[in-house]
Amino acid sequence: MLTLGLAVLLPATALIFVNFLQLRSFDRDKLLEAAIHRDFQERLALTEKKIDKQAYGMIEEARELFPSPDANP
Repeated sequence: MLTLGLAVLLPATALIFVNFLQLRSFDRDKLLEAAIHRDFQERLALTEKKIDKQAYGMIEEARELFPSPDANP
């Protein structure tokens, strides 16, 4: 049981350590940080447009359920 635990924990610990070192090197690279920020902003804008489109669609569906103010009663 101890061998199985070591077989799982040792590689996992090594991966976490390597990933930590990679993240530290990414933190130092300003160009990479700027590219990630730009990509995030673009994705955020696209998502906002998608949500707005869905909201307007829901509003139009709800608007059709009510009578028009121009219609005669």
